[in-house]
Amino acid sequence: MSRAGLALALAVGLAPAPARAHSLLFGVLSVVEDEGGARFVLRAGGAEGEPPPIGLRVTGACALDAPPRRELAGGLLVLSGRAPCLDGARVELDGLGAADLRVAVRVIRRDGSEDPVAFLDPVEPALTIAPRAAPSAVSGRFVALGAEHLALGLDHLLFLLALTLVVLDPRVARPRPARALALTVTGFTLGHAITLSLAVLGGLTLPSAPVEVCIALSIAFLAAELVRERPTLTFRAPWLVAAAFGLVHGLGFAGALAELGLPPREAPLALVAFHVGLELAQLAFVGLALGALWLARRHAGRRRLLAWSLGAAAAVWVGLRAADLVT
Repeated sequence: MSRAGLALALAVGLAPAPARAHSLLFGVLSVVEDEGGARFVLRAGGAEGEPPPIGLRVTGACALDAPPRRELAGGLLVLSGRAPCLDGARVELDGLGAADLRVAVRVIRRDGSEDPVAFLDPVEPALTIAPRAAPSAVSGRFVALGAEHLALGLDHLLFLLALTLVVLDPRVARPRPARALALTVTGFTLGHAITLSLAVLGGLTLPSAPVEVCIALSIAFLAAELVRERPTLTFRAPWLVAAAFGLVHGLGFAGALAELGLPPREAPLALVAFHVGLELAQLAFVGLALGALWLARRHAGRRRLLAWSLGAAAAVWVGLRAADLVT
């Protein structure tokens, strides 16, 4: 098989059919305590505007008074019900795996304060509402969410791989390549943090479809740089390019995280913890990439083939995501 054919085959394997940056959809379960007990309201949207096939159960010490009411509002599924109390209620969501859904749980107390945001997903679909968690629980959950954000984003991983190839390109002599690579990854995290923070704290909103196209274009751009005959500014200052594209990639998750409706007192800690988790996961992935590249160090032509494969995968993504702009 020719190099072009092999690159195309790799591209088809790398580009997922739905062309989404991250597979999980998001929903929000709001639990509001009042004098009469607590009201539970779940709002969730499914793929392609269809309501997700999920169910809400509240059992334990504070079970629902009646089966939850099911409604459709603006394309969203709304499940609601009341319980006579709050602490001790066991919340369980059925069908999260089939719906590919992750749900943030907001608990608002009678005094107006809010508990740390919790998450339900296909792996952990249930939780028991207990007295407020310590601040360390908030940071721990969001560190894990930051690492998961990377692990579930194939385009994010491929962009990091392209950045690694740029920094380690043998045409550019770097006295401390490991330091340059760490700075580049951190620059990307900082750019990502800026737009994500603006979305959560400042209300920045952009349509997701154009952002997804730009994310795919960022991979295509780096792939094109890697096959150029002469190194450009991208190779001389990769941290600046990484930070600029980090702004775009941050917008790719901004809408989902903004939907969590983090309370003001909790949001700064959650954002810092999220990006700590993201940075640690990125450095771990880059370490794995370095190991693989070291094993293939005697096959310089394979790096060029990898660059062509990244570009082909990105081109497929651009086409699929651009189609969403006109549908």
